[in-house]
Amino acid sequence: MELSVGDYVDLGDSSGSPSAAGRLGERRLEQAERKQFLEVERGEFPRDPSPGGRLLARNRSAGFPDDAVEAASNRVLQRGHRLEIALPHEATLVQQQLADWCSTQSLDGEPSNSLKTVSEINLGVQMSRFVRVLVLVSVLIPALLASSASAAACVHSSYSIIELPGLGGPVTQGVAIAENGVAAGWGLDSAWVSHALRWSNGQVTGLSSSSSAGTGISSNGVVAGWQSGRRGGMQATTWSPAIALKAPRDSIGAQAADVNNGGIAVGWSANSIGDTVAVRWDGTRATVLSSGAGAPYVSLAFAVNDAGTIIGRGDFGTAPFRRALSWSGTSMTTLKSLGGGVDSATAISQSGLITGAGLSPVDAKFHGVVWSGNSVTDLGLFGSAPTQGNGVNSCGTVVGEAVTSVALEITEAVMWQGGGQAVALEAMLPPGHGWDLHIARAINDTGQIVGHGFRSGQSGLRAFLMTPAS
Repeated sequence: MELSVGDYVDLGDSSGSPSAAGRLGERRLEQAERKQFLEVERGEFPRDPSPGGRLLARNRSAGFPDDAVEAASNRVLQRGHRLEIALPHEATLVQQQLADWCSTQSLDGEPSNSLKTVSEINLGVQMSRFVRVLVLVSVLIPALLASSASAAACVHSSYSIIELPGLGGPVTQGVAIAENGVAAGWGLDSAWVSHALRWSNGQVTGLSSSSSAGTGISSNGVVAGWQSGRRGGMQATTWSPAIALKAPRDSIGAQAADVNNGGIAVGWSANSIGDTVAVRWDGTRATVLSSGAGAPYVSLAFAVNDAGTIIGRGDFGTAPFRRALSWSGTSMTTLKSLGGGVDSATAISQSGLITGAGLSPVDAKFHGVVWSGNSVTDLGLFGSAPTQGNGVNSCGTVVGEAVTSVALEITEAVMWQGGGQAVALEAMLPPGHGWDLHIARAINDTGQIVGHGFRSGQSGLRAFLMTPAS
């Protein structure tokens, strides 16, 4: 007998079981700088999937854990002393885990390398054997229960929201958030000059007096981004304090997109014709991530986690022409494609989950995706609207956007949690909230979300911070 949806795996009886343990502002930035270097903004969908397309854009993608125990426990619901199989893939994962364990045991002197033992566990029969199988509790079940409780804590039904203050200009955007709730982004001042910003406890700090933007933040509060360089181009920079990062040879400008707790920054540099190459900075020293045979002719690194895994995308001369990439050191790996030939990874969690977008071969639309190891999960559309993931946390919760009008470039901030379909972030807010949320850019492991939208009674885009209320 095989496990299936609706089956329960008994953990024992009460005496034998352990206790339940708008696009508006997206293309802003000074035209004088754009003449020499095109900045890639988070949140843009790729507009040109054609071979050799050079459109600089930013995508994002996501996935489930590879490990069978963790993957199963993400959706397993505790029912007293039993675990309910909630999804088809969980039945396979749990059954394989039980079978693998049983193959190493001997129950009542009989060989146990048979799924017969799994059936007996499923049916809760022959309790003399089942009591022996309770040894499994110390191997597998505590991890399942702990992960199940953790998964429940990851799902939120309501949020509060505050505006993150700016510098008096018409646009402010929240782009990244650390685990302690400190956020980073940028805002225009009254003279329409962009400045890198850091927010802590609702208070804003400008990080540079010159034209600049914050695009990433580490778990210890270091902000990554760019500021105007000496020659008018972009200078990759981290703040805490401000450190200018060196660009590779022949570069006319560079941008740091993210930085981790170990001080590794990632981003890209551009040459005189605007082609970009993914870069890693150790201290201020730059290393090109992909070069030589087999390297993309254009590449971008968007994010790095504290384990040092870097993600981004590259354009190649052979199909698939745009690929989601990850790097360990300078070793490059192509992430599994959704099948449409255009994919991009744009965020990574501390647990290694990656989110972004991929072109679906089914409907020729971009779908938010999640990568975990060698697997890719299609997050689907928002109604009929294309989607992309912009941020993912260790729970597997993804935030991003749906393009509700491609012609007008109108987007709506969305969230995927608990493996469900995309839902509008505004639906999580109390009545009368007064916000029109356009893009969610990042989420931390406590569920806090930053992004931007329009607020009733105010003009221009405003940065927001959402915090779970339940």
